[in-house]
Amino acid sequence: MALQILYEDAHVVVVDKPSGMLSVPGRRLENHHSAASWLQARYGEIHVVHRLDMDTKNNWGNSIVIKHAEFLYSHLSHIRKG
Repeated sequence: MALQILYEDAHVVVVDKPSGMLSVPGRRLENHHSAASWLQARYGEIHVVHRLDMDTKNNWGNSIVIKHAEFLYSHLSHIRKG
């Protein structure tokens, strides 16, 4: 199942995670398909900013993913500094 990309730039991609899809792969083989695995197949290394419950689907059911670790760490340091 393809994810709908809501926003994308050089550093960030925001996708609409459908209800019933895991944010990250589960431990069991039957739970291996996830939003993160779809994004990794498309972009290579990614960094999931937050995880949504499998059944989450509403106006806030969007997953934010960082494409480059440097961007993630630089923005985390800004957030921590306030």
